[in-house]
Amino acid sequence: MTTSEVSVRGVDLREVRAGLLAAGLGGRAFTKAYAEAVDEWLRPLFVRALDGRDMEGVVLLAVGGFGRAELCPASDLDLVLLHERGKSVAEVAEALWYPVWDAGLHLDHSVRTPRELVTMAAKDLKVALGLLTARPVAGDKPLAQRALHGVRADWVGRPRTSLGRLSEAVRERWQASGDVAFLLEPDLKSSRGGLRDVEALGAAALATPIAVPAVEEQAFVDAHDALLAVRVALHTVAGRHTDTLVREDQAGVAARLGMPDRQALATAVTAAGRRIAWAAEDTWDRIESSLSGPGRRGGRDLPVEPEIVLRDGEMHPPSTTRSRSE
Repeated sequence: MTTSEVSVRGVDLREVRAGLLAAGLGGRAFTKAYAEAVDEWLRPLFVRALDGRDMEGVVLLAVGGFGRAELCPASDLDLVLLHERGKSVAEVAEALWYPVWDAGLHLDHSVRTPRELVTMAAKDLKVALGLLTARPVAGDKPLAQRALHGVRADWVGRPRTSLGRLSEAVRERWQASGDVAFLLEPDLKSSRGGLRDVEALGAAALATPIAVPAVEEQAFVDAHDALLAVRVALHTVAGRHTDTLVREDQAGVAARLGMPDRQALATAVTAAGRRIAWAAEDTWDRIESSLSGPGRRGGRDLPVEPEIVLRDGEMHPPSTTRSRSE
């Protein structure tokens, strides 16, 4: 493979990634710096793909983890080429996707109009979650803003539907993937207390104030950062995309994070997983209680001010008692 196949204007992403890791960057510092580097790599590629065409009516979106600037060393690159209806972009898309593949990046890509974007998000929960934190990388930013506003407005404007779908998906994932805090080889993303719970609570917080205190609490933010750091180290040690912290990688991951051994790593992962899981369970209990109606509410009181608690999404004095029917 020639240098031109893996680089744009002299920038080789493999060298950039290796340089960031060699500099000792880890966790959020790495994912942010790497996402910014990929942004800078994609922008001239986008211009080249346009091949002199007008940029108006076409924009490249970063979606999912890339959109959140949580790009780990072996993360998939999730991109959407958004275009106005009637704008021919087939050649532009082909000129974009092939260099990304040639650069050795795993690519999840699609081509959509704004209407298709909103429609797909309304039908597909995974699509909706990815788009809620999407952002424009290159091209017509006003077009991106209008389309993404439509996605978010639909999510926020139908909270019962949005939260009901998300709650069901979260519970199903918990049943299937176990707990970060209790598994010997946890899935850092999908297990209960993992990174997908952070993403889910962030999406829930857009649709209900019930979830806001959880995602803003410093202990929750710290736990998120801890798991993100472990995932960056895991990709580095394993040399591939993986989310399962298998035993044979644990010593290497611990060393990469400056920990003495795999037991210290397990302790840190368990603590982070427990904190995220507690916040997720408590918040989803409250959300589901509020969706079920007053007669079935039962979430725990969450102090928000000295004389005020948040109960089932409503403010109450702490002395207020629940009715016997609750």
